[in-house]
Amino acid sequence: MSNRITYKLDWHGAQVYQQVEGAVVRGLTQWGLALETPAKGPLVLGHGMLTATYKRSIHSAGPSYNFAGDDMQPSYDAPERGGTGGEAEVQGSKVISMFGSGLHYAKYVEDRYGTIEAARSQMLEQLPKFLERAAHEAGLK
Repeated sequence: MSNRITYKLDWHGAQVYQQVEGAVVRGLTQWGLALETPAKGPLVLGHGMLTATYKRSIHSAGPSYNFAGDDMQPSYDAPERGGTGGEAEVQGSKVISMFGSGLHYAKYVEDRYGTIEAARSQMLEQLPKFLERAAHEAGLK
């Protein structure tokens, strides 16, 4: 007679991993959208802006997005790239989101005024809140 007790384990590791990964993608994507406001706010006529083409070009996207495809000459009718929620992307075990502008003169404006870097620094402390909210919405506790 055996005193052995057996238990059945229902492993849901892969399912939980996918839920966590999806929550991180959503949280990082939402954070990228929120980053647009402080990055664009300081850009006003005479301070990093002439036609607002650069201001409208600032947005978040995943690493597969072709930022160089956004390049154009300054104009008053340039399309708005922001507010679209360019989704973060999973690459291997990493979730990656990029933020910036694809305009050929964007680095010059950023080097001079630093609005993107200032916004990133300002918003970085709020990133955990975005991730926690996305985890909660995904049913992770």
